[in-house]
Amino acid sequence: RGIARCLLQECEAGLGTSRMRLSLRESNRGAYDLYIKAGYTEIDRWQRYYRDREDAIVMEKNHRTP
Repeated sequence: RGIARCLLQECEAGLGTSRMRLSLRESNRGAYDLYIKAGYTEIDRWQRYYRDREDAIVMEKNHRTP
């Protein structure tokens, strides 16, 4: 239904910054796909970041202002 996409867009608009970074669990493929489609790129991985030792993926999106 596009709810997650709409929420992400609203959050980005509310930040008012040209660059956003976020992290997510490596196993969260749904979120990963959402962020890729929204223009985020993977910039880093934090090994064993979570308490259960799962890695975190760090993603970033840059907005260019005219």
